[in-house]
Amino acid sequence: MVVTDQPTALRLVEDLVDREDWRADLRATRLAMLRRLVGGMSWRTGLITGVTRTQLGEAAGRRVRTVSKLLAWAVDAGLLVVVERGASASFLGSRSNRAPSYAVVHHGPVVLPPAPGVAQVDAPDHALPVDGSCNPPQVAAGTTPLTTRGLLRSREQPTDWPAWQIPATGRERTAAASTLLARMGVAHRVPLWRARAMLRRWWDDGACVAGLLHAVDHLPGDATPRGDAIRGAANPLAVLGHRLRPWRGRLAELPAHLAGLHGDYRARQAAALAAGTAAAAVSEPTRAPMTTPEVRATARAELGATLLANKRRRAAAGTAPAPA
Repeated sequence: MVVTDQPTALRLVEDLVDREDWRADLRATRLAMLRRLVGGMSWRTGLITGVTRTQLGEAAGRRVRTVSKLLAWAVDAGLLVVVERGASASFLGSRSNRAPSYAVVHHGPVVLPPAPGVAQVDAPDHALPVDGSCNPPQVAAGTTPLTTRGLLRSREQPTDWPAWQIPATGRERTAAASTLLARMGVAHRVPLWRARAMLRRWWDDGACVAGLLHAVDHLPGDATPRGDAIRGAANPLAVLGHRLRPWRGRLAELPAHLAGLHGDYRARQAAALAAGTAAAAVSEPTRAPMTTPEVRATARAELGATLLANKRRRAAAGTAPAPA
């Protein structure tokens, strides 16, 4: 459904932002930008037109790049639909650029208090059907997804990130987040970029994949498993953030064998194993090969000397005649 009432749209924005595990400062700035966007909504059609990225950035003191990331998140989260994309003045042949047009949408059954400004798109008399291509859909918008970009983006192959290694770079954090989602069985249901953003603080605090898997299933100081509530959740990322919240500032209480390790610990283990193997090979007593003529002659001489000494000892004891 397309929302045409600003108070209802603001409730949707605040509800969606509350589900994200953002820091207080990030939450405040992003709410300010989203509220400025909703302030440009038409009460008649619900369309948001004429609001530029520069204006949104000024509402929170942020750059245009940050605004673009926020709008991409809002589209992927199902809050906004791009009805008409922006265009430059040179392309339009006009004196000014054209700002994109957006619509605030709400999916699924209505869970908010009824408001007169919420237009049901499956009612033909007042529907405002829109989709991501700006073309009127052939079927009711209520029976088809308005956008699938978020679903397609999340279908990335999981990476086999070392379970005990703490990620340090952006590429490593992406691999670690992908591995964690794959281990929980929700890799294809969660946008990877959103999971990476939510898990950033945990990697910075020294967590690893093995430790977070334990934290998801246990409370601090309690060895009783909490059960698998993420795999079948409607919003797995929100449940993940809720399960990890009790462990804020308490990662030291994780079992000792689940502590995160900095650097490539698997390479260190392989190097230590190779060094131990080399040391064992050096400490092993060396034996001369028994195949050269010199070694065989030495052995025969030693054997002859031993036999002669035994013969003389027996002669001295009177058990055999003395040697000539």
